[in-house]
Amino acid sequence: MRGFVLTLAALFWHQMLFAQDDSQNDSQGEEVTLDQLAVPSSPGFLILGEEITSIEKPTNATDFIASVKNASDGFSSLPKNFAIEFLPFWVFGGSNTNYKSLTSNSVGDNIEQSFQVSIATQTKTTDAGTDSTQLGLGFKFSILRGDINDDFAKHARRVQNLLNEFNLEMSSRAAKKENEDTQLKALNRRLLDADEDDEPGIQKEIESRQAEILKEVELQLTKEKEELKNLATEYKFTRYGWKWDVAGAWALSFRDQNFDEREVQRFGIWTTFGYETKKVNENYLSFLGLARWIKNFDDPYIDVNDATLEADNTYIDTGLRLIYTMKEKLSVSGEYLYRQSRDIDEISSSDRYTLNVNYQLPKNKVVTFTYGKDFDGNITKDGNLIAAINLVVGLGSERSLK
Repeated sequence: MRGFVLTLAALFWHQMLFAQDDSQNDSQGEEVTLDQLAVPSSPGFLILGEEITSIEKPTNATDFIASVKNASDGFSSLPKNFAIEFLPFWVFGGSNTNYKSLTSNSVGDNIEQSFQVSIATQTKTTDAGTDSTQLGLGFKFSILRGDINDDFAKHARRVQNLLNEFNLEMSSRAAKKENEDTQLKALNRRLLDADEDDEPGIQKEIESRQAEILKEVELQLTKEKEELKNLATEYKFTRYGWKWDVAGAWALSFRDQNFDEREVQRFGIWTTFGYETKKVNENYLSFLGLARWIKNFDDPYIDVNDATLEADNTYIDTGLRLIYTMKEKLSVSGEYLYRQSRDIDEISSSDRYTLNVNYQLPKNKVVTFTYGKDFDGNITKDGNLIAAINLVVGLGSERSLK
């Protein structure tokens, strides 16, 4: 039986701005963030056989995810399974992406912005008492991400206009305060009469005083700023329509945790395709299908003579998932997968089915519960129960309007 597990995903901080025109970017201003936290999926964990959900819903990209998965023993043991995911585009220079590119559904933008690298490890103790470590390396990208929901697009334009007005008001007040500030006037007079060697120091004092004035104005507008931030978080960044993800991964095994004893255990490629409906009374449905090809090396099985053998084998998985999301807070889904062995006749077909419940908590947190049956083993059918709780904490799932 699989242990009752806790997955902790920490989404590493990496700020991205909705860039405006160069003329707007040159000026200082306040920014408003929009949460787009989604439950992460790790191709690295999936290829190791440690996934909670096999058919992942295509989601908005998050810059960096660190997942810790622990067979708990009452949540008391140290984690042996660990995964890191990151999106190179957002980590290395994606902060200049404008709102139009982020919200587009062109194939080029979709692949570039969603391409994700996944690295996962898993350590298991054998019957002989020795530890064996597996390493999963994976990738994932979106070909289709769907269209931005109409309500959000209208809301984003409204927030952007109010934000522009706020920044103009702050700049206007700061300029007026600078013109009336006696300390700044004195510094400017000193700068006019200063020697060339003294100018840099005086200029630094002027810039410091200007920053102080801007901070004072910002404090005066604290109420307006908080109202604007609250307004921005009224709508969640979501997409509807056709969605299509492609992913792949490799699994390496290190016997007795010896680097020299490494070998490729399996590799695979899979795709998730589906449709998400528009919201009706803040509720919507997602219909998803999966096709997956996995190649296993030295796969154990029992032949017609009841002898345990090993041979390379290919599996084909197909499945469906239905998700019902209510008011962006609670989602309930059912998933079914069917697995066929292509190379070894003695390995019977098997299936996997799960019930998943996700609940959105305040401040970028999601709790998920999964219960169901896993694929049967080739040697024994024991250990196919899935029972899991996941906690996802978002620290980098925000996109800023500036």
